[in-house]
Amino acid sequence: MSISERKRKEREALQNLILETAADIVAEKGYENLTIRDLASRIDYSPRTIYLYFADKQNLLEAVVEKGFRFTAEQIRVNRKAASIDPGLMLRKMIAGHIAMAAGNPNYYRAVVSMTFSRDFKPGPFQREINEAVQEALRAYIRLERERESEADFLRTWMMNSLRMYTLSLLNENRSDINPEKAGETFFNLITKGLEGGIHD
Repeated sequence: MSISERKRKEREALQNLILETAADIVAEKGYENLTIRDLASRIDYSPRTIYLYFADKQNLLEAVVEKGFRFTAEQIRVNRKAASIDPGLMLRKMIAGHIAMAAGNPNYYRAVVSMTFSRDFKPGPFQREINEAVQEALRAYIRLERERESEADFLRTWMMNSLRMYTLSLLNENRSDINPEKAGETFFNLITKGLEGGIHD
């Protein structure tokens, strides 16, 4: 491994450590109580080092949120082609992947959700990509006309917020045996019954 490659990996490792530690603090205290000084102390670096990676606290928090959405966005890219053939399958895979990511990183997930629900945060590129893909799949699944775009946007917001609350309830049970596929199928069945029963009323 070259010196430049080793340095790149070291920078990436430190950036990930900063993000994960920031998420832990947010999960413990809330994002309002995160300070750069406290974060630096926890990872045994100076505040100046953190500012080499992130311009300010807001920039850091936005990076924490975007990292949380990246996994789901990458999964959606893999399954997006299938959405035109079977949008229900894409929704199932997205839901199961969402729950799997949360089960594997519970503190990080809690931190991201707490910030996502805040009015101070605007969707970043990964979150916007997820929103578009989910809205597209939902529209195809329930055969909603393009003219009813505002309704599709409302349903996407409702589904994603419901999924986050459902996933948090699973995490709060402190179970180590969460089955993402099974839990995802349960959630999918619940929301699709509501969609199929209510969308054409």
